[in-house]
Amino acid sequence: MKLLLVINPVSGGIDKKPFTDEAQLLCERYGIDYKIMYTSGDKDAQSLRKTLDSFRPDKIAAVGGDGTIRLVALCLEGTSYPFGIVPMGSSNGLAKEFFVNRQPIDALKDIIMSSHYMSLDLIAVNEDYKCLHIGDLGLNAEIVAGFDEDEARGLSVYAKYMFRELRNSEPFQIHLKTDEGEFDEEVVMVVLCNARQFGIGLTINPEGDPSDGIFEIVLVRPAKVSSLIKAGLSGFMDYLREQGLVKTIRTRQAEIELDTGRLLQLDGEIAGEFRSLDVRIKEGAVKLISTSDKEF
Repeated sequence: MKLLLVINPVSGGIDKKPFTDEAQLLCERYGIDYKIMYTSGDKDAQSLRKTLDSFRPDKIAAVGGDGTIRLVALCLEGTSYPFGIVPMGSSNGLAKEFFVNRQPIDALKDIIMSSHYMSLDLIAVNEDYKCLHIGDLGLNAEIVAGFDEDEARGLSVYAKYMFRELRNSEPFQIHLKTDEGEFDEEVVMVVLCNARQFGIGLTINPEGDPSDGIFEIVLVRPAKVSSLIKAGLSGFMDYLREQGLVKTIRTRQAEIELDTGRLLQLDGEIAGEFRSLDVRIKEGAVKLISTSDKEF
């Protein structure tokens, strides 16, 4: 077997050397032909595609956080290469979403040993932008923009930006065309869901399944800021649902028109500002290495 390890050396502020040393010993012990590619933040997608063409691995391990997983998944779209996740980031939201073993070396062993694959969908936005997990316009995108500029990480930092944006956020008008019909709504957030949770672990879409050939649009209507702050981060979505301020639409495609340009974030990265979106599901676009007891 040929194994490619794509390692982000700085993700989560974690020293990857102990893991890398153990991974190399593991591969050498069992006669696995392996190659290590370290990401640098500069032309990583180009480097990964070049490495795939030259090395032609049987399996790929994405070692890092959500950004590393996104990099690998998008490079593998439409190919036959399967990849697995080794969680070594700050929040490891995608690893939790896909039930990956929390211990990095055990997660790597699962990748090596398993022949069980999940076909994961991707969400395509205006064709050129792809989302593996969750994207959104409005409140959370503004939070992510502030969060990205902060050197600190963790739930407390996210909560700081969340409460700041709650005080500053203004509702906006949207028009939707979906498989379920057309809708006009006033919202503070539009969430494109291919799964259940934001990276921080906040459940936005309890019924989400990244391999069912559809995605959910979750509309969050305006609420009293004081009540949201009182509910806190852990009770945020529960409060909104109790007040009937969340609407979920299941669809394979959507056209979204906004009254003004809004920031769009996809899998924790800001894609830019948009007034209109054409959103489509790309069914079974990538293959995730899993185990038979870790299904949605």
